Amino acid sequence: MTERNAVSRLRSATTAGAIAVIGVLVIEVAILVTLSMTATPPSRSLNASALRRGFTLRILYDATIHDDPDLHRTIALLSADQANFNDLSPSEEALLDRFEAQPTHDDGMALVTLFNDKTNALESAARVSRSRFRIAAIVTSLIAIGLVVLIYFRVARPVEARFIAMINRMRAIARVASQHAGSVDRQISEILQFAIRSLEVEGALVTRVYDDEVKIVHAAGSTLPVGMTYPFAESYTRHIFGTSKLIAFWDRKHNEWQHDPAQARFDWGAMITTTAFADGVPVGAVTFTSRKPRRRPFEESDFDFVRAVAAMIGASLARERREDELEAMAYVDPATRLPNRRYGMEQLRLAIARAERSGESVVVYFIDLDGFKAVNDAFGHAVGDDFLAITAARLRVVMREGDVLARVGGDEFLAVHIGAVDDAGAQRLGERLIQAASDPVFFDRRSVSVGASIGIASFPRDAATAEDLLAKADQAMYASKRAGKGVVTVAS
Repeated sequence: MTERNAVSRLRSATTAGAIAVIGVLVIEVAILVTLSMTATPPSRSLNASALRRGFTLRILYDATIHDDPDLHRTIALLSADQANFNDLSPSEEALLDRFEAQPTHDDGMALVTLFNDKTNALESAARVSRSRFRIAAIVTSLIAIGLVVLIYFRVARPVEARFIAMINRMRAIARVASQHAGSVDRQISEILQFAIRSLEVEGALVTRVYDDEVKIVHAAGSTLPVGMTYPFAESYTRHIFGTSKLIAFWDRKHNEWQHDPAQARFDWGAMITTTAFADGVPVGAVTFTSRKPRRRPFEESDFDFVRAVAAMIGASLARERREDELEAMAYVDPATRLPNRRYGMEQLRLAIARAERSGESVVVYFIDLDGFKAVNDAFGHAVGDDFLAITAARLRVVMREGDVLARVGGDEFLAVHIGAVDDAGAQRLGERLIQAASDPVFFDRRSVSVGASIGIASFPRDAATAEDLLAKADQAMYASKRAGKGVVTVAS
């Protein structure tokens, strides 16, 4: 996972936390609305009831102290009806009925007292209800605030901390990779060492898949040696190769792969592995291992980190392959796939240096094809290159394992034979080389053949340096041409 992806995921987590907070606030508002509709009487109803009862008290009082009882009885009846007292006891109902039938001063004063008490009780209940509503609102707000704080510290804060740690870890390993960009081997080694410390494991492996075999090409920490090979069928790589999948376990007891042939072979206590891609092509795997179990399970951030490390290793492997290709272009002849003149001369110098220490001899064969120009003229350079490749393969068969064969010119080859050999033996090998070069090659059912002239020079008899030895062999080769071609001449 790149830093940009980590930031994107952090933003997503933050957005999710914000949505959760908004959800809590919405729930709080809904609770408050519900409380306002159920826990308290409507404010307008409270005020209207208090006004009606106060108006009724005033009318009743007036009706008891004035001299016109009929008029005030009518007003009192209307006022009492407007007061809408539905909570009167039977005795209070009887008092109200008696007053409506025949108002008296005593009954009026009793009703004034009764209605006053009822009004005070209603207002007191309203105050209690409002207090309860305020308390409920405060409690609900505190709960909402607590939920918001809980969401932040239990969800948003850990996610933020985890991704900040992930970004810091990615930046650190990127610095490690950039600091050692001068050498692919050193860069891969430092990346693996950093990842081992970060993942708290014992070792790391970079493997490459070759047909049915897996080979360890880089290793760090306490793990398997570089160069070790094992069957693809007995590797964890076979489960994830070419995919973005990842296999991980932190303890043998929590390993769903414990019966896999790979676990039977390696018996890892903890492991995490994924595919390594070089220029988009799967080439192997990056694996982190421990013989002992980890102290805790791998986390999702560890998985992302391993995938990022695998991407870096894959880029390094791609760079390594390109460097190998460039080196091959510098040392390999593209037509014959043989070493070129530069590589051939380096090998000749090394052979002379070894021979100086061991006392052995080095025999150089300078081979020039006779009549090759006619092949190019008749069939074209493409066929000419194919002809050279076939001839080079035939010459290679004649040479021993460990000998050097290189193309040093258009139709010229250099063969280096290391070991004790006399002039007669060198002559016989030269003749076998001529025979191999002279065998016909068929193109479009047409037989094409050339000859070869060979000059031989040996170290230390004929020359002491690679350049002088090659020059002596070249002179002997021209002597073969002057002698009629198709012969072997030993430098004298």
